Amino acid sequence: MSTLIDRPARQTRSAVAWAVLALSLSACNPLAPFAPTETELLQAGFIEPDRFPPPRPSFCYRTLAEADCFVMPQPGEAHRLVGAYAPAYMLID
Repeated sequence: MSTLIDRPARQTRSAVAWAVLALSLSACNPLAPFAPTETELLQAGFIEPDRFPPPRPSFCYRTLAEADCFVMPQPGEAHRLVGAYAPAYMLID
């Protein structure tokens, strides 16, 4: 008979234990609003900016099969241009 009386108390303790575990593992960081941004870290000199080489220019034109891509724009083919990645001075008007 004592096991029937203890069952709700054990369930309550178990639920509380699971709730505490879930909250502790939920990655809740109370200091997150005070963390510096990447821009602030860069300006303060704590981290260096990434140094990636600029990507190669690419001009892709529609064909019957797949798009063909070139390093330089193709004269007279602006109507087939499907995408371009290039510095501003290389873009076709």
